[in-house]
Amino acid sequence: GLSRTFTPLVGTANVRYAYGLSDLVGLSAFGGVGLGENPGDDYDNTWFWQLGGVASVNLAKRHGVPLGFALGARTSSYPLTFDNTDGNTWSGLASVAYMGRPDFSITLDTVYEHVPIDYHDTSLGYFGYTLGLNYCF
Repeated sequence: GLSRTFTPLVGTANVRYAYGLSDLVGLSAFGGVGLGENPGDDYDNTWFWQLGGVASVNLAKRHGVPLGFALGARTSSYPLTFDNTDGNTWSGLASVAYMGRPDFSITLDTVYEHVPIDYHDTSLGYFGYTLGLNYCF
């Protein structure tokens, strides 16, 4: 079939850090370790790690333009959805946000995911898109 269902039990411990270089540029990073059932290893428990970071630019304060941009990357030794991976997965993120009001934002996120597959030296790559509307009241 075209799809399969995996129900691994996974637990992680993460550390996150954010730093504003200025009112224009911000950085954030995260790292984590975890233990979980690995679908690629007959659901035996496996230790794994994940690392990532994002750089963002907010044009609102300094330039009066209510736009923000972000670029980020993530890598992980544990792919949660594939049972025949061959190595670490990695992702890239590009995001644009409209932040014209303090209680409302619209974001468009584009994510590219790369998964090396253990089948004839194949890799799987795909894009995902998310449109977000946030209203705080």
